[in-house]
Amino acid sequence: MFYQDSNWDTSGKRHTVVSGRVQCPRRGDVTVDLCFICPLMDSIELDGDEPSVVCHPSPSDVSLAARQPERSETEELYKRFEVLLLAQSLGNVSQACREAGITRKQYYKYKRQYEAEGFAGLQDRARKVTSSVASQILQISRAHPSWGCYRIKNVLQKQGIVLSPPSIQQVLIESGRGTRSDRMSS
Repeated sequence: MFYQDSNWDTSGKRHTVVSGRVQCPRRGDVTVDLCFICPLMDSIELDGDEPSVVCHPSPSDVSLAARQPERSETEELYKRFEVLLLAQSLGNVSQACREAGITRKQYYKYKRQYEAEGFAGLQDRARKVTSSVASQILQISRAHPSWGCYRIKNVLQKQGIVLSPPSIQQVLIESGRGTRSDRMSS
């Protein structure tokens, strides 16, 4: 199996894969699976006589912004994926969680998300209400001033927008429509 990112030259350093592991210049001894999501990876050769990974020796050699605009999100993705791999290799979730500094509840949340969506499931979920959704909430509230956040949530859910009632309530409060009397008087 050969994978090469066509946007990058392969002038980086070659690292030999031994028993599914590689010595990463940034992260130390890691499973080769991490290389597939690493922004520094140029190519991977796993089927030849000498399996190897080619990557840039340091982040300063590459404009990372072209590959991964949000470094903090990428680092968090690595951290979450590594704890899943660590638990698998140790065969002990509790020990992996202790070493990674997370709770078992977080671990199982990451595991569920990874199994359902792959690497994309490990990314942070957006928690802010967008301006277009906020305007929809206010539009519904103006059309039906007696409705509270739970009824508005049900209407939005039918439109494919999933929000929690407290998020909807926060939008109503910020717009001065937090209580029923506020909505009825405006």
